[in-house]
Amino acid sequence: GIPRAWVKSRLDRALDIGKTRNIHWYIVLSRGTPHNPPPPDPLRSISSDSESYFPVDESIASARYLVQNGVPEQQILADSWSLDTIGNAYFCKAMITYPLGIDSLLIVTNEFHMPRTKRIFEWVYSIPLVRDSELHHVNLEFESVPNDGLKGDDLRLRQEKERSSLVSLNNTIQRIDGSPSRFAKFIFAEHGAYNVKGLSEKRVEAAHKSY
Repeated sequence: GIPRAWVKSRLDRALDIGKTRNIHWYIVLSRGTPHNPPPPDPLRSISSDSESYFPVDESIASARYLVQNGVPEQQILADSWSLDTIGNAYFCKAMITYPLGIDSLLIVTNEFHMPRTKRIFEWVYSIPLVRDSELHHVNLEFESVPNDGLKGDDLRLRQEKERSSLVSLNNTIQRIDGSPSRFAKFIFAEHGAYNVKGLSEKRVEAAHKSY
């Protein structure tokens, strides 16, 4: 239920930005990851004497951190749907920025994660949400922060995973070619983080230990 060090560095930067810029919403992303089970939430058990806990989403852990550091709860929007970076961008767009008419978004993430994050958000936000509809334009800004808490083999494995995933992503972008229907089919029928097959498989990779 406590954000990892590299997530804290993102949140701390968001807090710093809020001191100098007018931030209407703080949007915290990610339900978790398909690579590891969600941790139990000691603040939300079935009953006061129960050891059966609800899981805690990454976004909720991040939201609590922001609240503890002075951000009002009503200023935080939590994504409790996405399980990876593509999902971060898609569900943020479909469930938050599009319905609320948000037209400017500053995305903060770590240095190791920024190239793929930028590519994903620019791609997802270039696709109309609904077929034959006009594109809702959102001005995207990006800011990277240090890879706090990741070093040695953990950092090297994450960087290698990011590079290989970026190659695969570029191939997917070319195949989908800006089509909302092809994108929806990709994320819900083909993408291993969201399709039935992927959610039924066991994943074991060294890099996943640092997710």
